[in-house]
Amino acid sequence: MRKLVFPLVVVLFLGVSFFLMTTDESDFKPSIAFGANAFMEDVVIEQRKAGQLKWRLTASKAWHLNTEDIKLEGVSILMPDKEFILRTEVAFYSLNSKNFSVPGEIKAYSKDYEIVGKRLYWDAVKGALVAEKDIRITGKGFEVQGDDLYASEDRAILNKNVKAVFHGM
Repeated sequence: MRKLVFPLVVVLFLGVSFFLMTTDESDFKPSIAFGANAFMEDVVIEQRKAGQLKWRLTASKAWHLNTEDIKLEGVSILMPDKEFILRTEVAFYSLNSKNFSVPGEIKAYSKDYEIVGKRLYWDAVKGALVAEKDIRITGKGFEVQGDDLYASEDRAILNKNVKAVFHGM
């Protein structure tokens, strides 16, 4: 019986967490009480649109810090349509605002370039990615670095102390 109850509790907990992360109801604010040491392991969250995978977040560990904020460890985000993967050790997600922040270092990869930076922030309302420190983008034949990155779906702007090196082909 115990072998059956534990997986059911885990599935229920993940289902509730996923529902809370994806709900659009602004007045729906459930009150969930977690113990000081409550956490989930091997978390996978996916967003699909018309059956197509838009992104998948995996984390080795996740804690509900309070009813609105989640701390994630060992994070990897895959965006298959862009062939893009982002990795970081620690990140925070707000259930209320849907914003995502990384206080430390990030590494992101695609088939054409690699991005290394610090202090990344996803603003869900603006649909913009902001990085505030030491951004380096390396690709085939070029390297660009700067202190500040603002990226939306249609453009990316690198500011402050920008340096670019282009290698001959």
